[in-house]
Amino acid sequence: MKIPWDLHRTLALLFAIVPLAFTAATPTHKGKYIFFVGTYTEESFKGKGIYAYTYDADTGHVAPLGVAAETANPSWIAFHPNRRFLYATNEVGN
Repeated sequence: MKIPWDLHRTLALLFAIVPLAFTAATPTHKGKYIFFVGTYTEESFKGKGIYAYTYDADTGHVAPLGVAAETANPSWIAFHPNRRFLYATNEVGN
């Protein structure tokens, strides 16, 4: 899977800022997790929609799994309370 350079820069910034924001506020959890990232899909961003990644809390290693869903501009994503469904809100024109 080839990830566009702009997406790499965005994810690098996200991974640099988000842990700093939550370090003091949340307890440390161990184990492996899957998380999802919504990307804009216009030509300037070149994303394909929602990407899946694995995160190993023991090592801090993040690895891409690939495109989880091709969809236009998923700017907000959230899990259903039962964690079996992932919802996306798409920013699209008329």
